[in-house]
Amino acid sequence: MAQEVTSTYHCTELELYAIAELGYNNLETDLTAFAAKKAKYTAAFLTALRATRTAAMALPDEEARNVNHQVLKNNLVTVFLPPILDNFNVLKGYIKDGWPSEKPEPRYEAAGGKKYAKAAGKNWESVVGLNTSMQQFIAAHSAKLTTPGGMPASFVTKVNDDAKDFNDNYELFMKARETGVARGEKITANNLLHKELMAVLEDGAERVWRANAEKRKNYIFDTLKSIVSPPGSASLKVIVIKGDDTVAPNVPVTIKQEGATLATRSAGITLSTDKDGVAFFEGADPGRYAGVVTVDGEKINFTKEIDTGVNARITVVVPQP
Repeated sequence: MAQEVTSTYHCTELELYAIAELGYNNLETDLTAFAAKKAKYTAAFLTALRATRTAAMALPDEEARNVNHQVLKNNLVTVFLPPILDNFNVLKGYIKDGWPSEKPEPRYEAAGGKKYAKAAGKNWESVVGLNTSMQQFIAAHSAKLTTPGGMPASFVTKVNDDAKDFNDNYELFMKARETGVARGEKITANNLLHKELMAVLEDGAERVWRANAEKRKNYIFDTLKSIVSPPGSASLKVIVIKGDDTVAPNVPVTIKQEGATLATRSAGITLSTDKDGVAFFEGADPGRYAGVVTVDGEKINFTKEIDTGVNARITVVVPQP
């Protein structure tokens, strides 16, 4: 199994890009002094450094990947789920006519009836189960459903095609989250940017301006980070919803900053969602946070980067009771 790509930088993506911009602007100002120490420091070399930053920034970030996930979810809800629910209701008519002397409820259940309510409530595994139950029931009772039930052959094709369409798009939906290939490509590009940036900063702080304290601070990573991301200058809105897209009020949400001190990580910050299902963490330090939403003893984990000047938000879906 391929090892998951992890970041080498202890900051958010936006911080990394901003720090690199500051660092490379400082390098441009001091390029003659750098060239006196190392011949590689030319205008072309600086252009190549900036090209690495541009390439990393161009790859889709977490927000862009989440938009794709949301689009796929919307398609499941509006395009691929309704035909399946319709198919079950049409199938009930064929069942009722196929066994006219029986109460139809037991056969409705055999065809997937117990899964219908959860499927209609957007429980995706129940939708998969409903499709399977309908297909199995039709295969087992095709003769009765056809005569006297009145089921046409075209309905069987429709059930199978609609099930395939849903399953194909559900698979894309499940693959579209944070852990995909796109995330690995983004982190790999960011890691290259970080490696090149740190080499420049090391040369600036330890070789070019080692004896000049005022100039040297322009090449200290933490100093540049404090310029682009002052403490307390970020915020995060966590929106907690149920599987049916209704809000989840009075739910505890805890966030802990990754890479912070042990004391900060241990304590974390906990808020309860308001009547709109929102927990708003304002005045937070920029950084990457690990979070957890707790509902009836079950923990739903998430991660999120928050940056200065960005109204960060994330939606967390909790299980239906």
